[in-house]
Amino acid sequence: MEDIRNRLLYSRCDDEPSVYGFHAFQEALDTAYELKDAVPEGIVAAYSILNEHATAPQTTYQAIRREFLTGEYFRYLDQLDTTHDRIGPRQDALGRAADHFEQGARLAKSVHDWALVEQLKTLERAVCLGSKLSRKRFRRAYAAAREALAAWHKLPVWDDTLFRLHHFELTDYLAGIAEAVGEDREAFEALELAGFILSLVQDRPDLDTRAFKRYLLYLDWDWATLYWSLGFDRLAFRHVRLARHHSRDGLSAINQVRLPHMIATIALDCAENSNTLNISGYSRERLLALADAALDDAFAHWEACNDRAGYALTLLAEAKWLGLKNRTDGRSEKIEKARAIAHEVNDLGLLAKVDIALGDEFAFKRQTQSARECYLKAERRMADVGFEEIARVARRRLERLPQPRRSTRQRQLLPDISQFAGDYSPN
Repeated sequence: MEDIRNRLLYSRCDDEPSVYGFHAFQEALDTAYELKDAVPEGIVAAYSILNEHATAPQTTYQAIRREFLTGEYFRYLDQLDTTHDRIGPRQDALGRAADHFEQGARLAKSVHDWALVEQLKTLERAVCLGSKLSRKRFRRAYAAAREALAAWHKLPVWDDTLFRLHHFELTDYLAGIAEAVGEDREAFEALELAGFILSLVQDRPDLDTRAFKRYLLYLDWDWATLYWSLGFDRLAFRHVRLARHHSRDGLSAINQVRLPHMIATIALDCAENSNTLNISGYSRERLLALADAALDDAFAHWEACNDRAGYALTLLAEAKWLGLKNRTDGRSEKIEKARAIAHEVNDLGLLAKVDIALGDEFAFKRQTQSARECYLKAERRMADVGFEEIARVARRRLERLPQPRRSTRQRQLLPDISQFAGDYSPN
């Protein structure tokens, strides 16, 4: 069976139309692909060759691959951190890459090549999420993830394990981004579909067992994140425990930091709400002990992958742990260190979480107005990029703050509506 998941790896596929009359650009395209694959910096030479032949006649498929390679060029510039020298200080290399992938997908739609549409939209989604400058990038990533999955659904269904697992990856990615932008219904539906897809392949003899358990980990992790963002701490705790169980067969270096951080975050929220939340077998002290162990695990692994953002997140979680233990030593210092890292890596989501942590610190000190300002600042940051997940956390923190009391003068200015009470009687 032909593997349709990697058609962009080749300068031309056998099932594509003839290039008769378009040989000049095809030769340039073949050379560009060879240069791209030779060495990491080969994409720069490939981009130069494509520019030299930009006016040569091109087929639609050649134009698609030209847009793909151009997008890869701008993505390479972002990796080099040379965007200021190449395309100007106010432009975003990953944003430029996303534009070229989007144009390539538009061309692929015109020839109804849905496999290429899926691949280009998946690339667009990835660079949008990696961008630090584009506003509303999460909404664009969400739209690209939807289109990638829709394109995949237009392909003939093959009952093949690799085909099914790729379908799972597309669905699971959509669920995670839908949850981030507040499209909760779509997130639930995508996670349910992802679970169904895994059930179709779980007993197949050609299935890689370790890979399958890793997919189960991602599925439970996304369920935990969704429930946590909605404030359903008991369900979030259940799924993050399942994710921890599936992680025993190996995690990537960065996830050895991020998963323990997520376990600690959810355990701390459960401990914070332990007066109203009853988790069988887990007292408040046991939840705090679980969070403490998870934080130790995260700190032990962060240097292996140099995950600065993950280290900052772990510092914020540790500050909250200290607050729940009624300890003041080093709490503010950890938050300030996390804020310095957030500015260093230019991560708005991380900065918003720092704002929330500062709000928690002020709330702990009963400085209600300062806490309110921090939570509102976090909510505004996330409104700028369309990241609803963190904005919801900030709003929940706002709701639990004591409401400001009106002064006597303000109460006197309120209208007396008691005389109209009869008008609103249910009878």
